[in-house]
Amino acid sequence: MKIRVWCERDKCIGFDIVTPEAPVGKCPICGDELKVSPPAAPDDRVDVGKCWRCGCPNLYVEKSFPQALGCLVMVTSAAVAIYFAEKTYGLSFMGIIVLDFVLYFLVPTRAVCYQCSAEYLGAPKNPRHKGYDLLIAGKYADSEDVGGPAGH
Repeated sequence: MKIRVWCERDKCIGFDIVTPEAPVGKCPICGDELKVSPPAAPDDRVDVGKCWRCGCPNLYVEKSFPQALGCLVMVTSAAVAIYFAEKTYGLSFMGIIVLDFVLYFLVPTRAVCYQCSAEYLGAPKNPRHKGYDLLIAGKYADSEDVGGPAGH
């Protein structure tokens, strides 16, 4: 399992990849130490019940697919489908749907912490972790970033 840990320094966007076996990294931008605290016996089969970075009990799962690659696939697929739509009587659109299903099942998932955004790549699936939930994310949102509660 690999864990992408983001720097917590204000306005720093650095991150490092750490593992349960080597739980300490270094921010390439500011040099701060980035670490996680895995369970006593770190192992790829260990269930991530709570975040090893900040202790947050709430994590969500998402596909670990690069957004830039997804956009490239969409644009290329649309161009090919439009170009060949008349020649294939629209069957080129079915090819795109098949490609989408194949990618959906081939791309692995990752668990992400709502509070510190640590990403657990290759972690075993935890049935308690569901997809992103805006209500849970709002609980961890910085009140300065979202305007805070009324009256503050």
